[in-house]
Amino acid sequence: MISQKYLFPISICWDITGKCNEECKFCYRVRSNSDLSVEDNFKILQKLIDGGVKKISIVGGEPLLYDGFIDIIEVAKKAGVITSLTTNGKLLDKKKLDILSNILNWLSLPLDSCDTRIQCLMTRSKGHFENVIRILEDIKENEYLFNVKLNSVATKINKDTLPNIADLINRYNIKRWKIFQYFPIRGEADKNKNLFSISKTDFDRLKDMINNKRSLIPDCMVSFSDITQLQETYLSISPDGSARVSFKNNDVILGNLLENHLYDLWNTSFINKNMHFERNKWIFERPPSAFYLEKDRPKEAYPTSNP
Repeated sequence: MISQKYLFPISICWDITGKCNEECKFCYRVRSNSDLSVEDNFKILQKLIDGGVKKISIVGGEPLLYDGFIDIIEVAKKAGVITSLTTNGKLLDKKKLDILSNILNWLSLPLDSCDTRIQCLMTRSKGHFENVIRILEDIKENEYLFNVKLNSVATKINKDTLPNIADLINRYNIKRWKIFQYFPIRGEADKNKNLFSISKTDFDRLKDMINNKRSLIPDCMVSFSDITQLQETYLSISPDGSARVSFKNNDVILGNLLENHLYDLWNTSFINKNMHFERNKWIFERPPSAFYLEKDRPKEAYPTSNP
């Protein structure tokens, strides 16, 4: 019998759009010239809510290019879902930050090095590092209510300087730092794997370097995802509504959420449910601030045991 905790996905990565205002050569986004309407995406959102999903990460492409991204986050938040937004930050201004402060639990920003030269070699757009620092300064000055997370892609280009990002963690009260092993699964990432690929040995060495700094950043949850962990555990929604999972270095399309039930798509042999739960168990182990905005956090927001 499947354990109760495995009957639904805990967390979903939702590529709300395939469009982007950057052309990073390590990116494995699902490219799409047409996005679903807000109405259709609301139908998908309701299926995720009804299916018991605890956390929804709105990603892309660049989600700020999708006109309805704020409406979707707001509805998800009102339904009690932990809301997360991953953006490169180029379109993130004070007006958007003010709105997101009231509906967002986590804002995720990409940063692959504190060295601007390395950022350019990583093919981030010019001024990327400076723009991320500007956003972090704005968040610190205005005391926004959401938590901040940094995402870093580990490659052979930035593996030696990436640990220095730890120096920024305390300065800007970063609550999570996620380091991904470069994964050439599709698109530009697959085309440029000779430029970016990092071996498992080098990735493990990088993990040791960062772990040696953990005592300096005790309030930040640091986690790693190597290629093995990136497969079979991430249930993602493509811009057209199809659900997919990576399996044996290939995308497996499970069906489309406009036509299928989440339960049916989730209960497939391609998904490693145990690993999915282990990767997301922090959702049940972190303090209430990880889930709720302080202004409307219920008194008993923190679950006492895993579901």
